[in-house]
Amino acid sequence: MKRLEQYLSRNNDDMGRLVSRQLLLLYIALPLMIVIPLLFSIINYYEQIYFMAIIDLGASIFAFLSLIYLNITGRYKIVSYLSISVFIIALLALYFIMGFVGYSLSWSSVLILLSFALFGRKKGLIISLIFIILTSVSGLYHFQMSNANDFSFIAFANIFFVNILIFLICYYYEHSIEIIQKRLEGNNKKLELLARTDKLTGLYNRSEIDKKINSEIKKARENEYTFSILIADLDNFKEINDEQGHLLGDEVMKQVAQVFDQICGEDYFAGRWGGDEFLIILPSTSRAKAYQIAERIRKKVSQTSFSKEQKLTTSLAVTEYQEGDTPNKIFKRVDNLLYRAKNKGKNTTIIA
Repeated sequence: MKRLEQYLSRNNDDMGRLVSRQLLLLYIALPLMIVIPLLFSIINYYEQIYFMAIIDLGASIFAFLSLIYLNITGRYKIVSYLSISVFIIALLALYFIMGFVGYSLSWSSVLILLSFALFGRKKGLIISLIFIILTSVSGLYHFQMSNANDFSFIAFANIFFVNILIFLICYYYEHSIEIIQKRLEGNNKKLELLARTDKLTGLYNRSEIDKKINSEIKKARENEYTFSILIADLDNFKEINDEQGHLLGDEVMKQVAQVFDQICGEDYFAGRWGGDEFLIILPSTSRAKAYQIAERIRKKVSQTSFSKEQKLTTSLAVTEYQEGDTPNKIFKRVDNLLYRAKNKGKNTTIIA
């Protein structure tokens, strides 16, 4: 069971939810499958229907052993398939031997419900259809071969259509649950993305940058590993906001962010540091390589015409992880380098 609990803790997806449901149902159904067949075994014994008493007793013993097996091994799949198989065999034996009369037919509805609940929409559909077909064949056999005392066409027709109705309801319910889960997962992903990214630019936000820099420092301390960071500040961006308005300024910021995103791709971690500053974390990258990337960004920005033919330049600073660095040390060092780049005339890259 510990192995199963570990699996469930790691898998909070559709499969994990289905497994949780299977386990809950098994721990409810198996004790019932022990008690109810045992009760009917006693009743059939006193009614002198010994063959059915043996079948019911066997089903009860099987459920008891299955529950013990589940507790010891946690192999819920094996127990699920065996349980549903024994249930089907027991019902078919009941119909074949006792005929299609009385209340025994009502148990087929339970099997359809259990099939969908244990196995979900697709497998539940297959198992239920197989059972309905086998039950129909058995009913037709009794209709042809037995006398009126063994077969009630009205009872058979009623339970057949009830089973079809339950089958359709279960299928629709499972299908609806899948649609709802997909929508929830899509919404959760959107919310997660919003929590990690800057609303204006779509790049990572300050919080995610802090998490990433701490992760990179931890890797660098524990392994022979290095990384670099670069910071970029848009030159004279305040003038765009003051002279042409914040709406245009926001549009320019979005387009600049696209330049960063295109150059960085999935290999590097680009985020908005604050205001008109951007910070990029470059895993497994030396400062020489980081300088080349910074120069690509600087040239691309200076050569790009943004909204209303607006030209723009950027100043950048690059540094590499040094032994003993903390986030504050790295940020302070690269910030000082950026200050030097600004004083040097802007539209330049400083490395240290």
